Amino acid sequence: MQKNLIALVALAVISGGARQTIEPGEPVPELTPHDERELIASGAIQDLDAVAAQEKWDAKTEAAARAVFDRARADVAADVASRTAPEAEPAGDAAAGQGSTGAPDAADADSAGARPTAKTAASRKRA
Repeated sequence: MQKNLIALVALAVISGGARQTIEPGEPVPELTPHDERELIASGAIQDLDAVAAQEKWDAKTEAAARAVFDRARADVAADVASRTAPEAEPAGDAAAGQGSTGAPDAADADSAGARPTAKTAASRKRA
C-alpha cells in the first residue's frame, strides 16, 4: 500500500537505482520501512494520512473533553443555585456593614481590629 508521504526538507534519495532530489512539499517515492520510520522520526518527511488521522482523533477527544467539562460546569452551577436561597435584600441602613450572609464584612472586621483566627506560618514565627 502506497503511503501519502511528503518531504518537509530537501531529500536526496536513491529510487530505482537512480539518485533523486525531492524538494519540500513533493511526494516521496516508496521507501523501505526502516528509511520511512527514520525519516518520519527525524522530521524530514510527513505521513499526511497519519497527520489527518491524528487531527481527527484530537478533535474527537477535544469534543469529548468539552462535553465532560460542560456537564461538570452545569453540575456545579446547579449545586451553587441549590445552596443559594433567594432572599430579598434588606433596605435601609440595617444592612450596612453586613455581607449577604448577615455576617460582618471582612473589611469591617479588619477595621475593628479583629485578628485572623487561622495562624499562618509567618504569624507563628512572629509570635
